[in-house]
Amino acid sequence: MDEGKILVIRPAIPDSWSGFRVEIEHPSGSGYHLEVVNPERQAGEVVEARLDGAPVPVVKGAARVPLTQDGAEHRVVVVLGAKVRAGHEIRGAERTGS
Repeated sequence: MDEGKILVIRPAIPDSWSGFRVEIEHPSGSGYHLEVVNPERQAGEVVEARLDGAPVPVVKGAARVPLTQDGAEHRVVVVLGAKVRAGHEIRGAERTGS
């Protein structure tokens, strides 16, 4: 967590894994249903992330998910892929930094 307001997600799993799911409960009562997917079986870094269907920032291979204190349930999807070399972009992914 970054100052208790942002959940930083940088999963490290074997390439052979298709992903995993975990549930996180914030002290405010908000729930986060986190699903990490590895569709290409290349788990180098986070290439895309969404919170309740909306894109969230990916900085230096880590998703930065803003946490709310609304007591509601939220869905986070994190997509893993091959590491991107500096100067290269992944089409369609929300990326910042390298």
